Amino acid sequence: MENILINKIARTYPKVKKRVFEIDFLRGLCILLMILDHFFYDWCVLMPYIFGPIEQPTWLVELHNFAYFWWTWDVRYITRFIVVALFFFLSGISTSFSRSNIKRGSIYFTIGVLISCITFDISQINPNIQIAMIVNTIFTFGLATLIFGIFEYLFKKIIKNKLAFTMTCVLLGLAIVIAGYTSPTFFNNSASLNELNFSNLMTAIFGYGRFDNQADYMPLFPYLGFIFLGAAFASIFYVKKKSLMQPLFDKFNHRPKDNLDYIVWLPIKIGKGVCVVGRYAFLTYIIHQAVLIIISSIIMLSLGYSFNI
Repeated sequence: MENILINKIARTYPKVKKRVFEIDFLRGLCILLMILDHFFYDWCVLMPYIFGPIEQPTWLVELHNFAYFWWTWDVRYITRFIVVALFFFLSGISTSFSRSNIKRGSIYFTIGVLISCITFDISQINPNIQIAMIVNTIFTFGLATLIFGIFEYLFKKIIKNKLAFTMTCVLLGLAIVIAGYTSPTFFNNSASLNELNFSNLMTAIFGYGRFDNQADYMPLFPYLGFIFLGAAFASIFYVKKKSLMQPLFDKFNHRPKDNLDYIVWLPIKIGKGVCVVGRYAFLTYIIHQAVLIIISSIIMLSLGYSFNI
């Protein structure tokens, strides 16, 4: 009777989808590093633009100076490309857990197009506000996932060979990554936003030139390649669609509690927090900059600064 009652209660609750810890954690780490990067951008560029020169107090001036150093630091450029590549690689792994990459890609691509249109219109209304994100992260992620989804559907429909699928993903991924990073115009501007047309747009999308003052630039080449490489990795190591670290967690959780629990308590809590960020990566991406600007503006206003725009 007791078992029947327990089973009846259990059926009234939806089954919780198991998450892959390492994917959520690494994706969350990438997002947190992006937020840190944008935080320094706000204090390097946006706050001085909105409120005028930062001249006091001393700690705020030092923050502004460090933010400027961060954004002109060569290590920051290298680290950024590594973090973005890792994010797209993890997104490629996540394609193996999606029911429909075509549907998923279409949704994110639509959101990315809306972001492109809105930020472009704002930049056209006020040229001093340089926030145009024509080829932004969500735009490229959605388009790359959509392209991969179509490729995956056709390949598995026609060829139906897992090894061939994996090898093709590896070869395509490497070719796209190499083509993207060896492009002589990947890091250079090719046109101004006032010269936006179909030809310039395609050039920017594929990574062979970007628009002047374009923010959050993420071209298909090389980042589409990391989607393919991630998918190939998942087809080998995530066949069962389960966390590779789950056996370790199970062994840890089923042992008698000892002093180790007190030592790892804080890292585990922090890890879970990072995983939450990774789980809601795109929601965080959409809202984080607005939150950062609001908080930074409140700090500036509380210190006696006034709007200078």
